[in-house]
Amino acid sequence: MIKNAITLFVLGTASAGLVAQESEATPFYLGFTVGFSQADLRYYQGGKVNGQIYELGYDFTKPENFTGIRIYGRYSRWTGDYSESLDVTQDLISYGAGMEFTFQTPVQNLRPYVGVTFAYWDGKRVSDSNYLGYLQAIYEGVPEAIAKDRVMLAGPHREGNGKLGFRFGVSYIAYKNIGVSLDYNVSQWLNENSETGNVHVSDYPVKGFNRVNPTWIGLTVKYHFSYF
Repeated sequence: MIKNAITLFVLGTASAGLVAQESEATPFYLGFTVGFSQADLRYYQGGKVNGQIYELGYDFTKPENFTGIRIYGRYSRWTGDYSESLDVTQDLISYGAGMEFTFQTPVQNLRPYVGVTFAYWDGKRVSDSNYLGYLQAIYEGVPEAIAKDRVMLAGPHREGNGKLGFRFGVSYIAYKNIGVSLDYNVSQWLNENSETGNVHVSDYPVKGFNRVNPTWIGLTVKYHFSYF
């Protein structure tokens, strides 16, 4: 699926180059992203791939600038499937802001970019979990015979601190005010310690639950405009 998305992006930008037109500066943009979860986030979602992201930004870059800058606000939502390995279903949302630098290339309207994000994450266990309850009980020193009957109830993954993230990719104004972009994103989240109040089940990583750092590939369509 990810390979198909990348192929579509490459073919789309190549064909759009035949009709792309240089337009007046349109600094605001609205973006909708289909996210393809990777690594920790994929396991957290119980193997589900897709998520959705909404973005509102302002681009200070002029067409003739070799280096530009833009800022944006972003909201993302990742709705998970049931995870057989963890015996739980989990969801995750985030909201935050970012800033990134863009760079001119020999191809008109094609600009790679790199930047940082600052986001707050709000995760939750949608269902109860016998397996996680068992792990937590063993971690707390409960005898195994009793631990087998322990259930971890549905509830929030508390993480009140904002987290840093990074993204890099390439964007293209395909036709007039319509743009597309493809990027890779990585963020911190749930770096467990005694101060966050998170549920502890092990001193070691539990894939998809303990020490989750969300990463994903984003395929975005953007509409650029001059004012509200």
